[in-house]
Amino acid sequence: MVKDFNQIIYCNPSSDRNTPGITKESLVNGTAFTNYLPLSQLGVRALPGTQFYVNGGTKPVLIGFTGLFEIDLSNGGSITGLKFDESSIAAIEANDSAYLIVDMLGIGGN
Repeated sequence: MVKDFNQIIYCNPSSDRNTPGITKESLVNGTAFTNYLPLSQLGVRALPGTQFYVNGGTKPVLIGFTGLFEIDLSNGGSITGLKFDESSIAAIEANDSAYLIVDMLGIGGN
């Protein structure tokens, strides 16, 4: 099975470091990730306190004090949906040194 690694970076609406086409809205509604799903591994680097939702869940995952979250589901399971909390993205946009980096390993096909 082929696996594809992809990375999305977002800082603020005018940053030249942003992945092309990625907006606050696409991170919040999840469309930023549509072309990469399903995922077998996920890594998120962001401000501590950043919240996001996995697989349509209503309880957020919270980035801890290290600013890093990682999950490996290669032995079973997958991530089929990913959305970020709007206030978390707003906090990243408001801080000149903040960023969101999402590392994704897709399940892919043969």
